[in-house]
Amino acid sequence: MSTIESQELEISNEFDVNGLLLPALRQYQHNDCSGFVAAYDYAETQKIALELLKDIKQLLEISNSCLEISKDSLQIAKLEDAAK
Repeated sequence: MSTIESQELEISNEFDVNGLLLPALRQYQHNDCSGFVAAYDYAETQKIALELLKDIKQLLEISNSCLEISKDSLQIAKLEDAAK
């Protein structure tokens, strides 16, 4: 198993990925009553995707903030070393 596959498995075990789309799942009967088909409601899927994009944006902002703090800390450490 590759590193990417193991990371995906770890994520899918931590989060119920299928459960995210469950509110959008619809079941329809064929016109000839020969069976059913499952599909995702477009508007509901868009709503879920927008919520995920908002979450991703917040995580990126937090990540960027952490990077800035890290850069500032590194600059302070360099200045302290130079002052010695």
